[in-house]
Amino acid sequence: MLCPQASGEAMRRREFIKLVGGAAATWPFPALAQQSERMRRVGVLMHTAADDADGQTRLAAFLQGLQETGWAVGRNIHIDTRWPPPMPIAFAVMPLTCSR
Repeated sequence: MLCPQASGEAMRRREFIKLVGGAAATWPFPALAQQSERMRRVGVLMHTAADDADGQTRLAAFLQGLQETGWAVGRNIHIDTRWPPPMPIAFAVMPLTCSR
């Protein structure tokens, strides 16, 4: 048979475990709510000159499509746009510049 003093200690221990367990169960949720969305990075390689109206229209349509699907430039997505250089031979190097 347990003595009254041992029974009282067991009761306090149970209360302590409930308190710590309850705090541990609710603790991670506020931390998850405070985390910001992961920033994605997209590289766009254009095949037209930077001042070409058709290229500008295509890029604007691409950005609008991203926005319509929930992406916001600067909030959850970063766009790296590369236009072709004046020398066509350097066009082959463009993908490498996006990875930096």
